[in-house]
Amino acid sequence: MTLPKSDIQAMLAAKSAQFGELFQAGQIAKMVEMFYAENAVLEGPGTSPQSGREAITAIYEEVRHSCCAISIQLDPVTVGAELAYGCQTNSNTRVDGEVEIHRGLMIWRCINDEWFVVHDFFFTDVETESALTSGEFLVSLPI
Repeated sequence: MTLPKSDIQAMLAAKSAQFGELFQAGQIAKMVEMFYAENAVLEGPGTSPQSGREAITAIYEEVRHSCCAISIQLDPVTVGAELAYGCQTNSNTRVDGEVEIHRGLMIWRCINDEWFVVHDFFFTDVETESALTSGEFLVSLPI
């Protein structure tokens, strides 16, 4: 089933909103299962890639100790037949009330007519964002 890009963008935005709701409710395992593919990878500068829902759940369980809310704002995504990718801004509200802003790149895959993140990169600087979103980098990415 091929949907217009605007419908896919809306579905990914709705999933991102649900991610934030489940994180805030402390339903981390449910959040990860709904958002990430079974073999998804989460990584960022200075961290080793974490692969699979169990590892990603452990990361967010730890994050939940210092953050009480995460809000994801998606930039427009580029959509292919089975993949979509785009950058996003995360607003992470810490338990002390401070808000941390992070940028990232998410690569989504359509699996059985549902979209899941297969690779989630987080970063904070424009240079890293530019390198991650260049066509050359994405062509060599093993997804």
